[in-house]
Amino acid sequence: MMFLMQFTANQAAHTRLMAAEYNIREFRLLSENQGMIKNEDISALRTKLASVMDCSPTEVEIIPEGESGFEIRMPVYGVVGPARLVGITPENNKRIYNTGTIVELPEKEKTEEEKEGSES
Repeated sequence: MMFLMQFTANQAAHTRLMAAEYNIREFRLLSENQGMIKNEDISALRTKLASVMDCSPTEVEIIPEGESGFEIRMPVYGVVGPARLVGITPENNKRIYNTGTIVELPEKEKTEEEKEGSES
């Protein structure tokens, strides 16, 4: 019985993580097609990830890294299927999933001042 409960929990967690990765990929492609990263797109990603992971948007962390990279952290609840049977509380039955993405933005054209500075 415990094996079946854990297998079910694993399948549910895997499905949620794949949906989260799909949403992150969609965000990356949208930003690349727009040629820029918009704050409203980051907010929309946070909302989508919270919905997929069944958590609050405040629990989803999207941390900028450099000009176009992001580290993303979100909770995965219910990782131990038979948690109640083995005495694990719902608050402790979670893990933090870390992932990230890099948005390939087109290079900015240099201004005349930047061009002159690099020639010297």
